[in-house]
Amino acid sequence: EQKEVKYQDTIVRLMMDKVNKVSTIDIGGRCMLMGEVWNMCYDTLINLSSDFKEYTPCLATEWDTEDYQHFHFKLREGVKFHNGEPFTADDVLFTYEIGCTSESAGTSLASRCAQIESIEVLNDYEINMTLKQANYDWLYEMATILGFPIVNREAIEADRDAGAMIGTGPWKITEFVSGDYIVYERNDDYFDELPPTKKVIFRYISEVTARNIMVENGEADSSVLNEADIAKYDNNPNFVIDYKFNSSCGYLSFNTQRPNTSDYNFRMAVAYAVNVQEMIDIALNGYGKAQPNSTLWGMGTAYYNEDIPLIEQDLEKAKEYLAKSSYDGGKVEIVATLGYTQSVAQVVMAQMQAIGIDAYVTCVDNATLSQRGRWDNNDIDMLVLQQMMGPLGKDINNCLTPNSDYNKAKWINEEAAALAEKALYEPDGEERQADYYRIQEIMFEEMPYFPTYHVGIWALERAGVGGVNLFPNANNDFSMVYRIIPD
Repeated sequence: EQKEVKYQDTIVRLMMDKVNKVSTIDIGGRCMLMGEVWNMCYDTLINLSSDFKEYTPCLATEWDTEDYQHFHFKLREGVKFHNGEPFTADDVLFTYEIGCTSESAGTSLASRCAQIESIEVLNDYEINMTLKQANYDWLYEMATILGFPIVNREAIEADRDAGAMIGTGPWKITEFVSGDYIVYERNDDYFDELPPTKKVIFRYISEVTARNIMVENGEADSSVLNEADIAKYDNNPNFVIDYKFNSSCGYLSFNTQRPNTSDYNFRMAVAYAVNVQEMIDIALNGYGKAQPNSTLWGMGTAYYNEDIPLIEQDLEKAKEYLAKSSYDGGKVEIVATLGYTQSVAQVVMAQMQAIGIDAYVTCVDNATLSQRGRWDNNDIDMLVLQQMMGPLGKDINNCLTPNSDYNKAKWINEEAAALAEKALYEPDGEERQADYYRIQEIMFEEMPYFPTYHVGIWALERAGVGGVNLFPNANNDFSMVYRIIPD
């Protein structure tokens, strides 16, 4: 006789970053884990699989376009928001309207809405969406949870902050303490499959050891896991480790507007001086994945150019390049943020010193990095960072765009920038590939950024936990999480 499976009623998930506001329409809703937070309570028009390969229906059941500028969506009937209001085409229109307001400036929703010319409501369950210009990646823009999560007009017009937490998703927020915890209760009126779990609590715990201990003693069921602690729990039957390597790529950026790092020969000297595997072994305890060639591109990102060569450590070549450079023995600053990137920077510093570069490390918090890394604030020589890459080739544009604070190398190349702009509106797949391949060639030829490794997205869980869906862009989905209670 088959035994009945028993499920735990409440799951506790620990976070390493504070959630100050749950909102897609206010800049205060931004945080490191907002993808996890939003996947619980909001829905988008379209779903995207975690391997970035398949689009499936969500709040839209059908969609079509002939020119990628004009889209027709048929919407799902019988869906309710958490406040009981029915989901209709007017909510899609309202999501667009509020995303265009000044109060939503700086949000990912606002960036999507800025691309829309108009939304025409045909009836309660059909809309036409017209973009300002063709966008061949628009389905992704609609599918990513950070892109166009649908909110409810009545809820937000009644109370902007409280109403912003109301979606159509499988979990509804019943309690929220800013910077501390979120309580989700299962939305039993959800239109799709539901997990057996009845309640999920997201809690912020700042200290790594404290998070681990809480999972060990059963106070929590799931937590972010650092590479340094993986070996402790690996092959332990009391725990499960879920992981997926991040599509984003670590890199060293060289400020092309500074005396030493503006010199191509200096940049190549550093490229040949560093040992990526040593970075992984020391800073990530071996739990990282080296970029297979020297292109700053994400794993799983479209139009990856596999023909770009791999630069490996060669100290003699490094010294030859350094001798040809204008380097005069002065100090070179490497800036890193808190955490493992500081350890990476220390490794890079030692490797640069080995060929005669007087390098030193400065560790800053994210706020200081944002200030010092501005386009108009030219005082960083080198930086250890991660380039955010999802499934779209256009994600590289941040590294190419002049006057952008994301362009940490302060690199200006007119050909690469023009190709990136052209590729955005290029309908032909082969032409698009040629554009992105050439961009990667130019970046390799000039080396403003040296790619290094991919970190893992790691989750430590008690035995019996399942239903966790990790995404390479860290927009992880815990909406189907459960824990089977052992006999």
